[in-house]
Amino acid sequence: MLTSEILNQYRGFLEYRLLQALDRRLIQYSGEATRILTEAVSDLGVHLGYGVSEEKPYAGGELPPDRNLRSDVHWKGDKDHIWEIDRTVKTASAAKLLAAPEPEKLWVLWAQDNDLLSLRRMDPAGIDILVLGHDIRKLLWDRLVSERFQRTGLQNALSQEERFAEARKLAEEMGEVVGATGFEPTTSCSQSKRSTRLSYAPIAWKASK
Repeated sequence: MLTSEILNQYRGFLEYRLLQALDRRLIQYSGEATRILTEAVSDLGVHLGYGVSEEKPYAGGELPPDRNLRSDVHWKGDKDHIWEIDRTVKTASAAKLLAAPEPEKLWVLWAQDNDLLSLRRMDPAGIDILVLGHDIRKLLWDRLVSERFQRTGLQNALSQEERFAEARKLAEEMGEVVGATGFEPTTSCSQSKRSTRLSYAPIAWKASK
């Protein structure tokens, strides 16, 4: 188990990266928030001198040989760390962490308050749980809800066939793409344009491995 000081440093860094992403409007879907946190954990591990891999299969311990059981992030070093990052409290994540052989097990949660109540029914002994601050989680969930309502409103407006029939015809003549973007993000022409990795000042502290 890690010290409360180190856990608070880790939590603060993850919260900071989320706030940067929210400020730059990089988060529209829940998957993007999880990806930003995953990248932040990976970047932090590299900074601290660990070998880092993402989606690493679990091995050993009491886990069955199932390829679907993977850690979100794995830090390889003198003392290995495995990370799970969830937007809800998943009993499957807790079970994987509890059964895994790695000595340091961290569970990052950005769930809503009512969902976090289910932690009381668990026995997560041996897992360091990093629940992001209430204010950060509220900002994040408020953004996700507002984006969802805005997308719904846009879809309803764009679905008015009679109103925009002439506009669609004109757009086709001009060679523009006709049709509204759906409820999932479109693929960017360049991967770098949707990169969620953010610049940040060097971290002055080092965690003990």
